[in-house]
Amino acid sequence: MLCDCDVTNVREKEQVRLNKTATKQISESPSIWVGRDLLLFEGQMGFLEWHQHGFACLLMGTGGAFEVEFGSHKLSCEVFFVPAGLRHQLEFRGQAMCSMYIPPHHPDFFSLQAHSRDVTLRTTWTESWRDALEHWRSQRDPGVLMQQALLEWGCDDIALDARVLRLVRTLAEGEFLNADREQLSDELGLSASRLTHLVKDSLGVNLQRVKRAYRFSRAAVALAYGASLTEAAHVAGFADAAHFSRSFRAAYGLPPSHAILSSTSWELLEGE
Repeated sequence: MLCDCDVTNVREKEQVRLNKTATKQISESPSIWVGRDLLLFEGQMGFLEWHQHGFACLLMGTGGAFEVEFGSHKLSCEVFFVPAGLRHQLEFRGQAMCSMYIPPHHPDFFSLQAHSRDVTLRTTWTESWRDALEHWRSQRDPGVLMQQALLEWGCDDIALDARVLRLVRTLAEGEFLNADREQLSDELGLSASRLTHLVKDSLGVNLQRVKRAYRFSRAAVALAYGASLTEAAHVAGFADAAHFSRSFRAAYGLPPSHAILSSTSWELLEGE
């Protein structure tokens, strides 16, 4: 019969095995996969200073536990869901990780984002997560990672505002990304103040930040097609590379010179 310490040792050994399995296919150079509905990063990562996404993000510490800090919380995590608009910082200590960014026009965004802001969505690295990651790596199908996240945290029967859906779908098509609040409110038949409150209540993030996130998505597509950082910044509507760099650091916690230009492999997701 196993004592408590034996059970703990067995669990720790199993966790080490899962982490090694998850890490073994990581190359030295990070990879970024760009699709219309999702963006994924896989590679080694260190410290990410305080930042705030316009999209939701699924974080997976495939090389071991990482630390996330937000509000008054500081947690050790293996898998963590970051809702859009959460200001946080991260420490991966150079370990392998995989992150998946989920924009508001994705059909499952609201099912994950619907949880109360004070609910911590985290779990451990299990066989099911390992299998989902291996399927992603072999088939390049990110949907299986989304399905695993929905099994953990998905909410049903979410009431969606049709005007917000129309807005984010329009932004996803690259339209009105440089429009001001008044132009967007006229397009949706709302007052400017009502639009501001509706977006923040529905998405958990303000209008400016979600527009900026979609502009980063356009820059990512341009980079995947071989554009330079300056060219991608202009495609995304930023005044110059310096403006792009400042905005990127505020959104992702590190400068694009580190995240984008450090021997990163860029790929397009087929069928996305």
